[in-house]
This record gives sequence, C-alpha cells and structure tokens, in this order.
Amino acid sequence: VYKRQAFGIKGRYGKWIRGHNAAVLINDIVFSHGDWSEEISRLGIEEVNQRVRDELSGELPLQDGIAFHLKGPLQYRGLAEVQLTRDQQEGFDDRVNRILANLGAKRMVVGHTVTRGTIEPRFGGKHISVDVGMNELYNGGHQVALVIEADALYAAHFGGKVELPAFLDQQNYFDYLEKVAAVDPENINVQQSLAEEYAARGDLEKARLAAERLFRIDKAMPFRYRRILGDLYRMLGDEPKALEQYSVYFEELHAERAPALRAYLEERGGWFGHLDGTTELGRGTLFAVMAGKHQWILGARKVTTERTDTVLPLLEEVVARFGAPLAMIRDLGRAVRGALE
Repeated sequence: VYKRQAFGIKGRYGKWIRGHNAAVLINDIVFSHGDWSEEISRLGIEEVNQRVRDELSGELPLQDGIAFHLKGPLQYRGLAEVQLTRDQQEGFDDRVNRILANLGAKRMVVGHTVTRGTIEPRFGGKHISVDVGMNELYNGGHQVALVIEADALYAAHFGGKVELPAFLDQQNYFDYLEKVAAVDPENINVQQSLAEEYAARGDLEKARLAAERLFRIDKAMPFRYRRILGDLYRMLGDEPKALEQYSVYFEELHAERAPALRAYLEERGGWFGHLDGTTELGRGTLFAVMAGKHQWILGARKVTTERTDTVLPLLEEVVARFGAPLAMIRDLGRAVRGALE
C-alpha cells in the first residue's frame, strides 16, 4: 500500500518521476532507459516525453500508451539484443539511421538490457548499451561508466579507461575483453567469457588461469565453473586438481538439487535408508547413505577411522537435506549403531 502511494500521482516518488523526461537529447546523443523502435521514434522525443508524463499523471490512459508499450523507450530491447557480428549489425544499419534521424540524434545511449559486464557499442557506435549489471544479483555486480570526450568513447572501470572499438564485432570482441580484464580483473562476466574463449581457441593454459582467477574473486561464483576448471585441469594432465574440482562441483550440484529430491521423496511417503561403508585400500572408509528403493546416494563422506563421531556428521547432513528416513538398514558395526542412535 505504501509503495503504491509513494509512486502514485500525489506520492513523493511519483511526483519526482513525472518531473523528469523519459528521454533527453544532449549534444546529438539521445539518452533513454530502453531502445527506440522506428515506430515510436517517428513521434519524436518531445512528444514521447509529454505522453509518458500525461499517462503517469492520469491524463491519458496507461493502456495502449507509450510508458508500457513493448516498443517504447522504456520497454524495448530490439537493438541491444542484435548479435555482435558484422553481418547482423549491418543488416540493421538503415533502420538505426532512420531512427536516429527521427530523433534528431547521431547516437543513442541505452540501459535496460543487461550486457555481460562490459559497455557494448553497436552499429559503429551509433548505439551504446551501458547496463553492465550494477546490482550484485548480476554475478556480483559491475561498476562501469561511459565517458564521452568529443567523438571518443571510453568505458571507465576502477582500474582505468578502455576506449570503445569504432565497430565492435566478432573480430575484435575478444581483444576488447582482454583490455577490460586488464583494468577490471574482478569482473566475473569478463573472466568467464575469457575462460570460455581461450578454451575454444585451444589455449588451455590461459583458460585455466582465467578460470582460476574467477575463484579468487570475492564474489559468488556459479558452481558450474568448477566443472569447467576440472575439465581444463584434466586436459592439462593434472588429474588430482581435476578430481578436486569435480568433487566440489558434484557436491554443490547435489546441494542445489536436494530440495527437489526431498519433495519427490516426501510426495511418495518418505524414504528407507541404507547406510554402509567400504574400505578403499587403506585410504580410509567411504560411507554412503542411499535411498534404497530409488538407489539414490543422498550423501557420502570419507572418514579416516570408523567412529561414531566421524559417521554422525554424514547422517546429520542427510537428515537436514532430505528429512529423517522411515527406517535404516545398516551393518552391525558399533560406530554405525552409535551414530544412528
């Protein structure tokens, strides 16, 4: 209720929003939240601003208006989603020129469509996407600013500026990423892209370095990159490190899927467990808890010695994730019996 009032016609934020324009033209550059379609650009900037203000004031209906029009400058993504290949961009060039002519501009700067952590110029710099994902939800967040100095465009990162390519496409995109990485080494999206591209090019050592750098960044990392790093170690012949990464990957994958597995088991009345261990040639004992009927391993842990206090953490972890079993099949070992009790 309070939010609706604050953003309403008489609300504090509603008044503030209506006091601003949906788009502004400065030095032949139009700035707006989203993209411009050719259809809406024909109205011109002044008309669009007035209509949006009238719609938010209640003087014009919001339905079928500009504010929520899927091709209006507050919602449209059509240009920012064009692939960064020369063929794709050149295919839109005439349309972009007509849109800019309708707006009386030479260039447009837009947000709304999140990039992969870098400012992205399209169509020879006539369109600049600047929404790099500042919120931490976007792989930890990125802080990048567009700097315009006469006709030169730069992306300002914490470690320095990178000049935007005159025409960004598949030929120079990778070079651009390397320059960004040099001044913004904690940009997760950039390091991800570099790791993938190095691997695709067969440069496994650079791919490994980029992937390792991801896990030194003090931000949450998608666990799937553990598997990618494991693959790189394996291809480089480092089996121990590969196994280490695969183990972490499967552990985190198991934890992510646990709620869905638990729901499945509960819908079917619960689960019967089977707890047992096997000695691995003097290297400790591997204990596993299996949902017997389904033959799913719900948890496993290697212990150096078979004692109640070493087995108990495994059982506690499994019960926390999947609920208590209806019954448990076990051997007669004292440590197992003690842990279950």
